[in-house]
Amino acid sequence: MAKLADFLEKLSSDEAFEAEFDADPDGVMDRFKLSDEHKRLVRKGTAKEIREAVRKEEPNKKIVVFRVKMG
Repeated sequence: MAKLADFLEKLSSDEAFEAEFDADPDGVMDRFKLSDEHKRLVRKGTAKEIREAVRKEEPNKKIVVFRVKMG
């Protein structure tokens, strides 16, 4: 399984990846091998839930989360 933080970092820093995600979010998350729970968080999770999930994976990682509605 891929780490949620890695996915979010790539999404926020790679314009081509962001464009792919905009065109096919489910396909991109599948190819990145996000867990079902991480996919749920990306789709509908609150900023707090996302930060907590990242902290579980990487306790020392700092992350800022902005929520943008999908769809």
